[in-house]
Order: sequence, then C-alpha cells, then structure tokens
Amino acid sequence: MADPKVSHRVARMRTPAPGGDGGTDRRLLRWLAAAACLTVALLAIAPVVSARESTPVPVKTASDRGIYLGGPAADGAWFGWDRYDGSTRSDVYFVQKGSDPRLRVNPRGTSATGGGIYRRTLVYAQSRGDPSRDLYRFDLRTGRRTAFPERVNTPRGDEYSPTLSGRHLLFSRLIQKQSPFSTTTIQKVMLYDRTARTLRALAKATSTEDSGCPPYNYPGQVNGAYAVWERGYDCAPPRIANVVLYNIRSDTKTPFPQRRGTSISKQSPAVSSDGTVYFVRRNTDTGTQRIVKRPLGSSPEVLYTVPSSQYAYDLRVADRAKAHHLYFGLTGVPFANSASVYMLVDPIATR
Repeated sequence: MADPKVSHRVARMRTPAPGGDGGTDRRLLRWLAAAACLTVALLAIAPVVSARESTPVPVKTASDRGIYLGGPAADGAWFGWDRYDGSTRSDVYFVQKGSDPRLRVNPRGTSATGGGIYRRTLVYAQSRGDPSRDLYRFDLRTGRRTAFPERVNTPRGDEYSPTLSGRHLLFSRLIQKQSPFSTTTIQKVMLYDRTARTLRALAKATSTEDSGCPPYNYPGQVNGAYAVWERGYDCAPPRIANVVLYNIRSDTKTPFPQRRGTSISKQSPAVSSDGTVYFVRRNTDTGTQRIVKRPLGSSPEVLYTVPSSQYAYDLRVADRAKAHHLYFGLTGVPFANSASVYMLVDPIATR
C-alpha cells in the first residue's frame, strides 16, 4: 500500500501534511470504509483453507490499543520494525539482534519509518518536523547513522520506503510542483547503485489535484538481482493494482498477467533473491485476501488466506538457507485499533 500500499503507517488515520505519502492513509480509510459495509457478511463466510497453506507466527505484537507496528526488515539475526503510537503521534524505528534489547534507531525529536537490512546496514526514512523525509544508513555494529548523498536525498523531494540488497537501494521519491492553478505530484520508484553511484527511475506516475484516479507506483523490495513494485490507480474502492518484477542484470520489466476488467488486485509485493515474488491478492468484489507466492517461471500458489476481519500489508522477504521468511503486518477491519507483525515460513523446494 505507499503500500496502497498499506504502508508502515497503515493505521495512522490522520490527514497527511503536504508532500508526504499520506495517500497511504487516505487509501486505507477508504478501503476500511468499504470493508465495513461487507464485514458482517464476510465474517459469516469461513476462509478458504488449503492443506498446503502456512500458519503465520507472531513476531512483534502491539501490546496496547493505538500501537501500530509495521515496516518489517530482517537479515541474519537482525530484525527491524517501526512503531507508531497513536496517543503521542510518534514514529520510532527499532532494531533488535536475536533476544538482545531493542535499539532505537532515529534520534529523539525525529520520526522514522522503515526500512531494510542488508548484513550490517539498516536503511530507513527520517524526518524532523518537515513532512519531507530523507534516507539514512544505520551501522548495526557501531550505531552510527549517516544520510545518503544529495543524489538520493533531493532538496525538494520526499524520499521514503527504502530497501537494500548488496549495492542496490530501492526507494520512493515524491515531488510536488506548484503552479498558480494546480499542484502536480510526481512519484517515482528509484534504484540507486551505491558502488557506481548511479541513479535511475524504474517507474514514474504523474497526477494533479484534479485527477479523479491518479496513477501511482510504489516500491516493494530489492533482493539480489530482482526488484518489485506495485502500480495502479488511487481511486476509492474497488482499486485494482498489479505487480511488476524487474531484473536488474538484464534490465527487463515483467508486469504480472492481469485480465482487463478484473476484480483482482495484486498489492504489497516482496521478492526473494531467487526471484520468487510474494504479494497480497485481493478480490475487490468479495473482500477476500490471500498471500500468494509466484516462483520465477511457475504458477502462483496460495500461502495463507487472511481472515476476513483482518488486513495484510508491508510484505518483506528474508532469505534463509532452507526457507524464505515472509514478514508482514496485520491490522483489523473495519476498526484498526492496533497492528502487529507476523511471519510465514516458506520452505525452499529441493531439486
């Protein structure tokens, strides 16, 4: 969701400041409003369960109402997440190594959202008062934080939702241009090569305040030679989105098959280093949500059917020796009083 993206600020339920990615919150509010009309009927329908479906494991749970967790990131023993407190309207990003005490990443007086981890480096978005954010690196060994160069952090841009893999940084950039009669919003999915110090736009969406259904592109994850993002139109529900898989080495973009007039929306994509894509498949007619995986060159497979009383968002994959660990957030429908982070273990098929 920026998942419509439901992003890490999934349940913030506020009017965004100009220049932010607060479209996420507006999208969620509209979706929840529509879902509320269907909730009674949906709760009476038993979710489809397959013998091959997995059971999610709680990773970080919200202990109180008004606490929203999201933005999961993991590599090795490290795990990161952001925590929004509705009572204080504060965003804090935390990291934790195994069972060690958690560490606060962003300084006091700032807000932060995630996020990606690659070996000893965490990347995240940070702001101080100004609604526009910049991207930072956080050294997990030394605790030192460093802003990315101006090629990444533009003076007029809002950079957010970063993930990191090797030399590549994937993130979103939003720029608003004012004219006497309208405001033009430009949102891009960017890929930065930290070694070559090159930057390219993988996707671009332009809209004005008069756009009825403005287009958007929102980054999912970069992992190894692959990157994924979501593209669609920011309309009131039903909103139809699709997933694009990008091969960095061959410079090829592959949109997932999407039938014209479909009620199926593919959202919040993540990718493993072998090219397996995970996403949330939503039927906008029935409200059914399923977390689906699509291995490279293979057919999609349902991993988990989300209960009709919940909403899944912020998918991220961490590669392990024998399995992919898929992290995601869950919040309630129609009243999002809290949000927690869960994990699905997807064993890697042996050949």
